[in-house]
Amino acid sequence: MVFFHSALSELQAVLSKLFKPSSKASATRKGNQAVEQSSPFPKTGNAELDRTMAIIDAMDGHEFEQFCAELLERCRYQNIHVTKSSGDQGVDIIAIKNGVRYAFQCKRYSSKLGNGPVQEVNTGKRIYSCQVGVVITNSYFTSGAEMAAKAVGVQLWDRETLIRKIGYKVPSRSPH
Repeated sequence: MVFFHSALSELQAVLSKLFKPSSKASATRKGNQAVEQSSPFPKTGNAELDRTMAIIDAMDGHEFEQFCAELLERCRYQNIHVTKSSGDQGVDIIAIKNGVRYAFQCKRYSSKLGNGPVQEVNTGKRIYSCQVGVVITNSYFTSGAEMAAKAVGVQLWDRETLIRKIGYKVPSRSPH
């Protein structure tokens, strides 16, 4: 279940707690507000959404994994386990929803993801005995990644899916 816009202040608190500026991100922040320029993606026209996504876009990989784990909890996944960072076999998070075991790979990127993450999570889901593989990104996927995902049954959660899961309405004009 998606948590809704009314929970935005709670999400922002979670983001603030998880966001520990790296040296790159520190240069793009003023106080507690993310500078929208730090996002490589076009603005949506919704200032609140743009600020939220700018914070996500400035996270490092570990922070993005932690954010995704929190998001999965809010989406009613259970038994959420963040795997160790090295040797994770292409799976960053394992979670269960409605009796189905999911393997998630989380990729915070500034460009489109190719089919590598799809192949990795597809292999990792088997290693971790999961029924479904999912790649979550703050970005988008190449057509090759989309084709590979469809062929092997991996779900792709792109930027627009992430925006919906957070609880915003996706702007009508797609920036990718």
